[in-house]
Amino acid sequence: MKRLAALACLALAACAPTPSDFLSATRADTSHRMLRLPFEHSWRTDDEIPPGKYRSIVIAPVTLAYLDSSHWKTSRSEFIPDKATWESETMALANRWNSYLKEQFSSPVCSLYLSDDRSDPKAVIIETAIIRNTFARPFSPASVSFEARFKDAATGRILGTAADTRRKNYSPDDFNRSAFANPNDDICEAWAIELMEATNRELFPVVWRR
Repeated sequence: MKRLAALACLALAACAPTPSDFLSATRADTSHRMLRLPFEHSWRTDDEIPPGKYRSIVIAPVTLAYLDSSHWKTSRSEFIPDKATWESETMALANRWNSYLKEQFSSPVCSLYLSDDRSDPKAVIIETAIIRNTFARPFSPASVSFEARFKDAATGRILGTAADTRRKNYSPDDFNRSAFANPNDDICEAWAIELMEATNRELFPVVWRR
């Protein structure tokens, strides 16, 4: 599913939620932002990573273990009548985002090879979590918040982190059963592209940049 025109219309949210335990457990500076990256938070270890140290990346399943469900009613509509439906649709969104991540990290322009081998000492594991999710309603935008952490597969050491919140509006005319989750999908699809590009440019570049 490609909606390139829609991706160009994504908007940053005004503020981000408090970091969840998923991110705060890394002890990374969650107030830090690398200005060249499009995320509200981004951090990379100060240790220089020699080119060639990592050759593959493992995409862990997107987790909802840190999802804040206290705001689910902001998604209530004819398509989200109750919390159970919101949870089910959010899980479906997480599964689609996992597919988008695998698609982007398998691109030939990615500097790392996509792998499932967590035992590879030259692998990086990217773990992602959706921590807040709101489906759009007429005159009310969709909103998604994510956190990510990059880990050394051999040692478990945190190499980098990222977090972002985005909102997206769409026309009330498009509010139907088959399309109501499209804005959330567009946000996640854009993040998949940007996280792959971030690994190339900042986290694990072929040429190290300061």
